[in-house]
Amino acid sequence: MSIEDYAEHFNPLIPPDEVRYSERYMLAQCPVVHSDRDGGFWIVNRYEDSLRVLQDWKTFTSGNLGVRVPHDPPGLNRPLMPPIDSNPPVHRHFREMMNPYLSRQRLEQHEPGFRRVIAGLIDQFAANGTCDLARDLAHRFPAQITFVELFSMADEAELTKIREWVRRLNYMKHKVAPEVSAKIQRDLDAWVYAFVATRRTEPRKDDIIDALLQGTVEGGRPLTDEEIVGAIEILISGGFSTSADATCNIVIRLIEEPGLEALLREQPELIPQAIEEIMRLDPPVNTRPRKCAFDTEIGGRVIPAGDRVLVNYGAANHDPEQFPDAETFDVFREASKPLTFSAGPHRCIGSNMARLSLRVVVEELLKQATDFRFVEGKREERVSFSPGAWRAVDSMPITFTPIPPTSR
Repeated sequence: MSIEDYAEHFNPLIPPDEVRYSERYMLAQCPVVHSDRDGGFWIVNRYEDSLRVLQDWKTFTSGNLGVRVPHDPPGLNRPLMPPIDSNPPVHRHFREMMNPYLSRQRLEQHEPGFRRVIAGLIDQFAANGTCDLARDLAHRFPAQITFVELFSMADEAELTKIREWVRRLNYMKHKVAPEVSAKIQRDLDAWVYAFVATRRTEPRKDDIIDALLQGTVEGGRPLTDEEIVGAIEILISGGFSTSADATCNIVIRLIEEPGLEALLREQPELIPQAIEEIMRLDPPVNTRPRKCAFDTEIGGRVIPAGDRVLVNYGAANHDPEQFPDAETFDVFREASKPLTFSAGPHRCIGSNMARLSLRVVVEELLKQATDFRFVEGKREERVSFSPGAWRAVDSMPITFTPIPPTSR
C-alpha cells in the first residue's frame, strides 16, 4: 500500500496486531497525516509536534463531545467528563478541587489499602501456579481500589456490576449494536446519579466525592449534577481500563525481557523506573483527541479550524529524535519524559494513583510467584475498541511457580 493510501484510509479502530507497525510507519513516513475515516481527522506522530498540541490548549481544544475519535455510536450519549473534556479556566477549577486527593502525599495514606486489595486478589490464585492475569487480577483491582479508597464504598455486588458495565462500554462499544451500548451507558449514568444523590444526604467523608459535591467553578458557581457525574465517570472509566492494560503490559515484559524479573528481585528500587520504561514502549492509552480552533501549521501541514486531531502517544514515545535507541527497553534510561500520561494542562490527573498501584502490583506478584510464562500455545488476547486504548488485553493465561508463604 502506498503512503497516500495508508494515510487516507487509516482506521481509528485499527486491529491490535497492526498498531505498532502503523506507529513506526507513520513516524518515519508521514509524521502529520490526514485520514478520511470516521468523518476525517489528523494524526500527529512525532514527539515534538505531539507535545506542542498537548501544551497549546487554546489552539487544540478538548471541551466538547465532537472532539472524540472515533465518534461515539449513535444514541450512546456519554456525558462530558471534566477535567479531561474541559478547557481552562473550568479545567483548572476541576483540577484544583480534585488534585489534593490524588497527590503523592495523599495517596501514600492509601498504599496499605491498595496492597491489601491487590495481595488479596493474588492470594486467590497464587497457589495454583496459573491464572488468567487479565481477568483474575488486572481487570479487578482498579475497580476495588477506586471504590474502596477513593469513593469510600465497599459493596462488592455494586462494584462487580459497575466493573462489568465499564468493561463492556470500553471494550465492546464499537463491536455491538448501538442500542446495547446506549442501554449500558444509561444504566451507568443512572447509577452515578443515584450515588451522588445518596452522598448528598450522608456525612462528609473528606474524599474526592465530597470535593466534587462542595466544589465551585467560574467564580463560585456550584457544580451541576451533570458535571459531578461526568467527573466521577472519568475516574471510573480511566482508572479501570488503563491500569488494567498497563498491568498486563508490565507482566508481558517480565515474561519476554531476559533477566528483568531477576533484576527487579535483586534491586526492587528499580521497579518504578522499569514501569515507566514499559509504559513508554507500550502505553495503555495510545492516543488523545483534540479539535483545532484556528487554521494552524504543524509538521509542514495546515490543519483547518474545526478539524479533529489525534495525538499519537504510541508513536511519539518511539520517536528516535527524543529517545535514543527508541525501540530498546532500557530500565536505566534517564529523563526520557514519555507522553504516556499526556502533557500540558490535561496531563493525566490519575498518574500518581496509577504509578502507585502498578508498583504495588509488581511488588506483590514478585513476592508470591516467580518464573512467569505464557500458557503453552497461548498469548494475550487483545481487543481494539477505540484509539484511546487501542490494544486492551481481554485475556492473558499465564503460568508461574508459586513462592510458599514461608519463603517470602
